Amino acid sequence: MSQTDLPPLVLEGLLVAAPPGRVRLVIDDTVLELDRRDVVDIAERPSPPDLVADQAIAARVTFCPAPRLLNVTSARKYRELLWSSREPFVLASRGPVDFAYPAEYRRAEEAFLVARTGGER
Repeated sequence: MSQTDLPPLVLEGLLVAAPPGRVRLVIDDTVLELDRRDVVDIAERPSPPDLVADQAIAARVTFCPAPRLLNVTSARKYRELLWSSREPFVLASRGPVDFAYPAEYRRAEEAFLVARTGGER
């Protein structure tokens, strides 16, 4: 099958700023960078209601068959920039909490219960 037999690639996502000659498209948790020369058409789509204004453009991008994929990365760094449903400061400013119950506490608790109940369970 030759490249001319392939259909165009159509992707929908959020267009964000990219280096010259590249198109950067955020799709769910992934960022794709493709060569700008492979773009056939860009159609603006309605923006999601919680998209922060002037940060991205919701779009349907049509690429020629077999476009050049230049980079694939995580969209994690865009989460706070693009969406108004940001994590509250109280949660964002604290480190992760370890809810593991230390073994020494469990042993102390069991010893206390044995002493309190006389060894009955």
